[in-house]
Amino acid sequence: MPIRQSKEKEALGGGKVLRRRSWPFIFWVGIVFMWLIYSLTLLTALVNGDRREPFLLAAITLAITSLFHRIGTCKIVLRESSLQVDNFFLRSLVTYRSISRVDGSSSGGLNIRTRDGSGVSSFAFGGSLLDGFFKTSERAAEEISSRLNSKGSAARPMESERIIRRIRPCWFADGSLAVAAIFMLVGLAQ
Repeated sequence: MPIRQSKEKEALGGGKVLRRRSWPFIFWVGIVFMWLIYSLTLLTALVNGDRREPFLLAAITLAITSLFHRIGTCKIVLRESSLQVDNFFLRSLVTYRSISRVDGSSSGGLNIRTRDGSGVSSFAFGGSLLDGFFKTSERAAEEISSRLNSKGSAARPMESERIIRRIRPCWFADGSLAVAAIFMLVGLAQ
């Protein structure tokens, strides 16, 4: 699972995106698989004349699609003066100045420690059995550390050193959940 490093427009303010290359592949395969299963069960329901089941199955499939999409879009963005960690529900912004160390763990995860002793977890670089071979967490730690060495000590003195955490918008996933709720209500009303 080599690390994927690219410029993506989805990153706030631009920046270099770090994530395992397998993430987008895994989540798209999961989404396609779920919709194939839905198609087969839809055909079965239509053959049996069931009007309720297709709506309920669509709601469940949309909810699972939302889950897969949120997982698949987890990433780390290396911005000009800060690190952006997009996890499942939260987005954390950490200035390079406030980061004390970054390293890969023995379980394949990525440890980001701040000067105040707290840490920022990255779902995109959570534990992985294959990371022992591909070293994606270690390479991500090296990439982040190179930013610390070049920007961390020379960061602007006025920058805040606190971690800013916000709910991460994910329009596709949130829209899928909204449509799932509508389908669930329509299915239950049948």
